[in-house]
Amino acid sequence: MQQPTVEMQRDEAYRRYQAGDLATAEQLCRQLLQQGPPVAEAVYLLGVIALDVGQTQQAMELFQKTVQLAPDNAVFVNALGEVCMTLNKKPEALACFQQALALRPTYERGHNNLGRLQHSSGNFTDAQKSFAEAVRLNPRYAIAHNNLGAVLQAQTQFESAATCFRQALSIKPDYPEAHFNLGTVLQALGDPAGAAGQFQRAIDLRPNYARAFFQLAQVQELLRQDYAALASYQEAARLQPDDAEVQIRLGNLLILKGDWAPALAALERSLIIQPDHSEAFARLCSARQMVCDWRNYDAERERLWTDTTQAMAAGETPSVTPFQALTLPWSLEQQFVIARSNCHAIVNRNRERKIERRHPHPERIQPKRIRIGYLSGDFYDHPISHLIQGLFGCHDRSRFEVFAYGFGKVDDSVYRQRIVAECEHFVDVSTLSTSALADRIASDGVHILIDLMGHTGINRMAAFALRPAPIQVNFLGMLGTIGADFIDYLITDSTVTPPEFAPYFIEKFVTLPHSYLIAEPDPVVVDQKVDRASYGLPENGFVFCSFNGAYKIEPQMFHIWMNILAKVPDSVLWLHSTGPIFEENLRREAQASGVSPDRLVFAKWMSRPDHKIRHRAADLFLDTLLYNAAATASLSLLMGLPVISCLGDTFGSRIGASLLKTVGLPELITSDLDHYQRLAVHLANNPDELQSYRDRLAENRITSPLFDTPRFVRNLERAFHSMWENHVAGNPPAAFAVSETLPMR
Repeated sequence: MQQPTVEMQRDEAYRRYQAGDLATAEQLCRQLLQQGPPVAEAVYLLGVIALDVGQTQQAMELFQKTVQLAPDNAVFVNALGEVCMTLNKKPEALACFQQALALRPTYERGHNNLGRLQHSSGNFTDAQKSFAEAVRLNPRYAIAHNNLGAVLQAQTQFESAATCFRQALSIKPDYPEAHFNLGTVLQALGDPAGAAGQFQRAIDLRPNYARAFFQLAQVQELLRQDYAALASYQEAARLQPDDAEVQIRLGNLLILKGDWAPALAALERSLIIQPDHSEAFARLCSARQMVCDWRNYDAERERLWTDTTQAMAAGETPSVTPFQALTLPWSLEQQFVIARSNCHAIVNRNRERKIERRHPHPERIQPKRIRIGYLSGDFYDHPISHLIQGLFGCHDRSRFEVFAYGFGKVDDSVYRQRIVAECEHFVDVSTLSTSALADRIASDGVHILIDLMGHTGINRMAAFALRPAPIQVNFLGMLGTIGADFIDYLITDSTVTPPEFAPYFIEKFVTLPHSYLIAEPDPVVVDQKVDRASYGLPENGFVFCSFNGAYKIEPQMFHIWMNILAKVPDSVLWLHSTGPIFEENLRREAQASGVSPDRLVFAKWMSRPDHKIRHRAADLFLDTLLYNAAATASLSLLMGLPVISCLGDTFGSRIGASLLKTVGLPELITSDLDHYQRLAVHLANNPDELQSYRDRLAENRITSPLFDTPRFVRNLERAFHSMWENHVAGNPPAAFAVSETLPMR
C-alpha cells in the first residue's frame, strides 16, 4: 500500500476539521509534525483549533511559529493579527494586517480586519475606507458589509448604515449580528416597530443573544407592549446577571407595573454591580419614594442633587428625570435646569441621528378653520382621559378642526371610546417612528400642536423637537416647564404660575381666567349612602383621606398628618395602597411618630365608578405638599368632599389652591404647614362648619367653571385664536391672559 504523503495527511486533517471532528484533526496534525520537518499548514490548523476551544494564548504562539515557517503567507500573517487583536495587542495586530496586505493587496479579509482594528481605535474614517475596500474586492462579503454599517452607525450615518446591514442580510439572511445592528439603527431612527422585528429575528437565529433581548425589551416598552418587554428584560437578566444596565431597565419596568419587591431587588442589584451608577441610584430613589421608604431620605436627596450638578457640569444629562424632580423638595430653578438639560439631550440625539421633519409648516394666514392637534399616550382609562374626555366634542367645528394622535395603550374604556368618537380625526401613531410621526402631523397641516404628557411616562418629545407644527403648547400633563425651545406656550392660571415664576419657564404663559385644569364632570350621586365598615373604616370617628399616588407623599407632610391624628381622637387616615411594602413602610413611620399603625386604613384598587362612591365615606381630603392632587382632588371636590391644601412655591404645589379658588372654597387654602394642621384639626372638631363647606360644594358643583367643560373649551379656543393671530402677524410667542369678555371670532 502506498504511504500517505504529507499533502494527503494535511488535506485529511483539514477535512476532519471542516466536518467538526476537532480531536481527529488535531491528532493528524501532531502526527504530521512528528514525521519530519514542520509543516506550516499543520501548525496553522493547530492554532485555529486552539482558538476554537478558547486557548487564545496557545493559538498566538502557534500562529507565530506558522509565520516563522511561512513569512510570505498573507493568510498566516493575518491570522496572527486576528489573535493579537483578540488579546488587545493592537500595535502587533496592526503590523500583521499591514504586512498581510503588503503581501496580498487584494486580500479582502485583511482589509476587513484592518478596518476592525481601526474602528476599535476610534479611527472611523480609515476604518470606513478599509471596509469599503473589502466589499469592493468581494461584493458578496457579508461580514464586511456589516462592519461597514457598524462604522457608519458610529458616525451617526444611520440611513447609510441601514443600507449596509440590509446588503449583508441580502447575502446572508441568517446573520444574527446584522439583524441586531439593523435593529439598533432603526431604533435610533425612531422606528421601534421595525427595530423589534429585527431584534426578534436575531433571537430566532441565536436564542441566547442577551443584547438582542435587552434591545428588544426597550422597543417593546416604546410600543407599550409591557408584558412582552418584561419577559425580554427577564431573559436578558438571566443571560447577563451581572449587567447593571439590564437590571436598571428591568427595575424601571417593574416600577411601572407596580411589582415593588422585584423592582427594588433589581435596582439594588444594579448598585451592587456598579455602586457609582448615578442612573441606578436615581431609579432606586424613585422606587423607594413610590413605596414611602424614607429611611435614608435626606442622604439620598443630597446625593441625587450632587450627582445632578456633577452631570451638568460635565455636560451630561442628569439621571434624575424632569418628572422625578417635580416630586422632590427642590426649587423651581432646580426643576428648570433638569428639564432644560433633558430637552437639550433630545435635540442633540435627533441631530446626531439626522432625524428631520420633511414637510413644511402651514402658511401664516388666517384659515377657515384652525387645525388643533392633541398628542398623548394616555387616551385610555387614565387620569388624563378622565379629565379631558369631554373636551374634544366641545370644540366648535365651524372654527376648529381637531386631531388626536394616540400612541399608548388601547382599551375598551368609556373614556377612550368617547374621545375616539368625538374627535374629528383620531389617529393611532403608536408604530410611527419619530420622523414619521412629525411628518404625519405636519402633513395634516396642524397649526397648533398640544402636548398632553410633557416628560411623563413614555412620551414622544423627540417628535415635538422636530417642530411638526408652527405653534406647540404644553398643557395638563406636565406640572412644570418642559424646558424646551420647541414648546412655545404653557396653558396655565394665575395661581399655579404667578408672574414671578416666568424666569423658570421657557414657555410663555397663557393664563386662563379660572383653573388651568379641565375636569369633566362624570355623572355622580353625591348623597348616595355608603357602609364605612365595608371599606375597613370605623363607623364612628373622623375619616381623613388622601387618595394621592404614593410618590406624592413625603416625610414632612406625613409627619403633619400624624400630628393631626394625634390631635383628633378616634380619627383615621385613609390612603390609597400600592401594596404590602408601602403599607409596612407607612405603618413603621406612624409608629415612629407615636401614632398607632392601626389608625392607617389602606384603600385597595377599585374601578372608577366604585372609587367615586367611596368618597362618601370620608370627611376631609388632605392634599400632599410638593406635588398636589390634580385629577384626584378634582374628583373629590366633584363628589362633595372638601379638600385642604397648602400653597407652595412651585407649579405642582399650587394646584390644590387653583382648584379650591375655582370651586369657590378659598378658605381651605393654607399658607403654611402650621396653618394646614390647625385647619384640619379645627374642621374635624367643628362638624357644622365642615358641613357648610360640603353644602357650598354641592351648590357650586353645578355652576363652578372647574366642572364646566364647554366654558373651559371656549376659553381654550380664545387662547388658540390669540396664539395663531400673533403667529400670522409674524411675532414671536408672547405671554397673554385670556379674557372671557373677549368675543369669539
